[in-house]
Amino acid sequence: MTIYTDLLHLLRMFSLRRDSAQVTLQPFQDYLQRYARHFLQQKPELAVHLEISLDTLLNELKKIQDEGDIIITTDKSNTTLIFVPYFHVDNISRQYANIEQHPDIPFPLLSDLPRNFPGKLLKAINVSDDIAELNPESRENSFLYTLNYNGDIPALIFPGSYKTEKLLGLALDKIKLFLSKDESRDYMQKRLMVANPGKEFTVKTFIAKTMAHSVNSFQNVKESGDNYILWGQLCAFIKQEFAKKNEKLPDEIALLQAAGILEYLNNYYRNRAQKDIQTDTALKNLLLAFQKSPYYFTMKQITEFTDSRGVPLLGQYTEETLQNFMKEKTSSSEKYIIPDILTFTNSSNDRFYLLTEKVVPLLISLINEARKPVRELCIKKWHEMLINFEQDDSMKHDSAFNDLLKEITARSAPNLHGLLNASFILSIIADPRLNEIQAMEINRIFPAGKPAAYNEILMLNRHEILSDTKILLPFWYTIPIISAIIAFFKRKKKTPQPVQAEKKETVHKKPKQKLKDAAEKISIEFIPEGMTIDQALEKNLNEWNNTLSHPARENLTEDVNALIRDYLRGINKTLSVSSFTTDRVKGLAKTLLDSPGLLKIKDRKALKDYVELYIIKLVSQYY
Repeated sequence: MTIYTDLLHLLRMFSLRRDSAQVTLQPFQDYLQRYARHFLQQKPELAVHLEISLDTLLNELKKIQDEGDIIITTDKSNTTLIFVPYFHVDNISRQYANIEQHPDIPFPLLSDLPRNFPGKLLKAINVSDDIAELNPESRENSFLYTLNYNGDIPALIFPGSYKTEKLLGLALDKIKLFLSKDESRDYMQKRLMVANPGKEFTVKTFIAKTMAHSVNSFQNVKESGDNYILWGQLCAFIKQEFAKKNEKLPDEIALLQAAGILEYLNNYYRNRAQKDIQTDTALKNLLLAFQKSPYYFTMKQITEFTDSRGVPLLGQYTEETLQNFMKEKTSSSEKYIIPDILTFTNSSNDRFYLLTEKVVPLLISLINEARKPVRELCIKKWHEMLINFEQDDSMKHDSAFNDLLKEITARSAPNLHGLLNASFILSIIADPRLNEIQAMEINRIFPAGKPAAYNEILMLNRHEILSDTKILLPFWYTIPIISAIIAFFKRKKKTPQPVQAEKKETVHKKPKQKLKDAAEKISIEFIPEGMTIDQALEKNLNEWNNTLSHPARENLTEDVNALIRDYLRGINKTLSVSSFTTDRVKGLAKTLLDSPGLLKIKDRKALKDYVELYIIKLVSQYY
């Protein structure tokens, strides 16, 4: 048993023992002291009650009165009386325990409570959504519900610990008790058959199931399907039959109260079922909207989706339902490993959502849209350079050309760039939802599970774009003598420094050019025959960096490259044309290979070749 120590609980127990809400001070003091002695060993804190005086006890009770939990008065003989409203709370709970076992006992009425029962312990609700959503967090009977009906049906009271299921179960018990009488069952069955011609079997089955009411009845009512109409009619007929009586017996009042509860909950669950159907339909229309161009949408656009009639879908489902649906669809799939809806962001941090099955069509569409503007921006950049007699590596080497296209794409086609770099993109390659054409296209964009170069993705040719750019130049740029004269004056105009400074700069540039030449000269000893330096680097990279995860692979590669770059930066002053030989490159590579950051890589031969090539490439480009 629970051993209480606080005064209010002990007073509540004493009132139940005395079977009265009105107790006197002296007997309660005696009870308190006996209780404290009995449970002192288990609860030493009860010692404060062992020798408590009447004055002290009264002062403690007045504190409880200040909280509105009890009422202290005196009678004509100056005897202190304590009104304990919790007695009625507990007494109603005991009555309901009996009702659960004996459905013929009427529901307690609000009029059964004394007039001075404190409103603090009484929560009034109506036959509305209030009773459909009863779900008290505590099992303790700390208050009572009063259930108010429309019309002249008296308000009933029930424990504050009750949930909707329990109240509904008691209401069903009352209906079953009523139908257990042959004349009542036959009469109601006949009325239902008249109201539903041609459905005699359905009516009889409905009555039989109602008579077989058990602990599962709550689910039977919640999921009653076509029986919603029959439940509504049965409750209406019962109310019609007894509401017209001027004087009603207690069991008739209880039957009307039960019918009122059932009638409302039946309508509530029917409406909710219809709303669930509407929500399911709207969510299906949401997925249909995802299949329409442009295939990818922001959350704001998703909230503005409409159905085939042009009616907004948001409203046919709640915003909370939409958020839960999107959370579920972006995290899992019923059939596949990859979620049904995927999400990615662009360089502006705009977040988009799209169906997994639409990733490849979207990718193709965005590539087709981006090809022309990326090409035009590349031509514009090169044209501005050539018009000033300037050039850069992007005009000469495919790797630099690819870097330029990547930069332009990120700026002019951010959504394509975001999709190409989405975390899920490589997982799409093996997704069974791809058809044959989509599988071919995704493998073109990601050959062997790796991103292709941007010039291959966009299908842009460096030589063709450079030729088209040169066509846009004035015709005299193609005449060597004239173009040389123009170039001389343009360069002179663009360099307003003193002559001495220009000569000094030339002195500085010349050794760098020689160092670059030295790197290119010895590169033939490191690059396999028939391959470019970029091809050789890629080959060795694939051998020493066999990490399967795409982000992890890129991170490891960048860590190694950064280590090499930082090392060369540190020894920049020691690099000279005369000392930059094959042996020097191998020595630099060996020093790097022995560093702690590279010791963990297993394929030492491939790593050594890669480091040597990368050193040569860096020196060729930047030294």
